[in-house]
Amino acid sequence: MKGESSKAEEIPFGLKKMPLGWPEMAAGFLGFADFAIENPDIVKAFEEETGVMLASIVNCSPIERMIDDATGRKDEMLRSFLDWLVVNHWGEAQGTGEEGDKQSPQEGQDSR
Repeated sequence: MKGESSKAEEIPFGLKKMPLGWPEMAAGFLGFADFAIENPDIVKAFEEETGVMLASIVNCSPIERMIDDATGRKDEMLRSFLDWLVVNHWGEAQGTGEEGDKQSPQEGQDSR
């Protein structure tokens, strides 16, 4: 019905950006995210650009890990990483995002 959104149209995991091809490409995006978080070059680029240090959620004591889990810090850092991946590596679906940007990733690119 008009005005109702389906589950497929909702942005997953509380992200701010909708991954291009979601939900059909969900497995591909999640596989890429799994690869990216293990790739030191991608993690370094994310950390340098955003100032969010992903290593701090991995290289910490058990009590720090429990605090991060309880406060939601770990989840927020991972969401930030996934949003960054969408924008910088994967592509964002048209008409999504908190700014309501309607530009597709292909707009403005030379079609040659």
